[in-house]
Amino acid sequence: MDVHSFFFEIWLLGASLVWCSAPTTSFSQAVSVPLPSQDELNSPDWTVRRGAFAKLVGTNQENYANRGLVYVAPLLRNTLEKEPKNREARRTGLIKLLETENGVVEEKRLKRLASRLETPDEKDLLSEEYVNYYGDVIAAIATLKDPRALNALLGAITTGNMATRTLVSFGKPAVEPVTQRLQHPDPRVRVAATWTLSQMLEASEIANDPVSRSKIKAALIRAATDNDPFVRREAVDGLARVGDQESIALLEKIARTDPYRADFLHGTYVVREAATKALQARRPK
Repeated sequence: MDVHSFFFEIWLLGASLVWCSAPTTSFSQAVSVPLPSQDELNSPDWTVRRGAFAKLVGTNQENYANRGLVYVAPLLRNTLEKEPKNREARRTGLIKLLETENGVVEEKRLKRLASRLETPDEKDLLSEEYVNYYGDVIAAIATLKDPRALNALLGAITTGNMATRTLVSFGKPAVEPVTQRLQHPDPRVRVAATWTLSQMLEASEIANDPVSRSKIKAALIRAATDNDPFVRREAVDGLARVGDQESIALLEKIARTDPYRADFLHGTYVVREAATKALQARRPK
């Protein structure tokens, strides 16, 4: 799972993601602005919520609109440092805001799945402006590294490394919630969850915890039999990281029998090839 997955996900929601280019000016200091009201945070109008987001990170909507993603993290860190009395309100407000935006994106995703259309109707598309704002909220939450944001980041698990790497950093408490995402009807969510579980195996806290490793292994074995080939492809890397006898035996079976052939790659057995390469990488040279 990488940033390309985020672009692909957004394309399927009908938006072309182009991050705002960063101007040469910077947020050297947080702008003194009031915290947003609950009405602003809960507004059905996403542009009002975007204004609330700007206030939470410590600026006004005009400044935020002119700068964008690259300034969100440093600005938020500066604001939290300079205004400790409002630190908790900002943190909880940002987490709530991401949960709200996840609901918006999830509704679009489930609608697309229900319609079985590769390209949704125009009325169901997310605008480029909204997608940029959504990415900024994720960036802010990733900056917080607050374990209370676990569920919010799970809702954004398809959006790339900002979300998934933060989930990995949460360690053992994130293992079970991430495995539950393997039950989601959207294969892109399952792909992202499988990738995240695989990365978790590299975290020292989990690497040294047999219970967590056992849970991840069981989830990866399930993912290796998923009906979506790209979920199975992602499970291959995780099973190679587990590396015990059962996982290696399953990789050998996948390398021989996985049925998926990618027409866009001249009929290549993508999952078989991934399993074969994973096995070869484990053999001594």
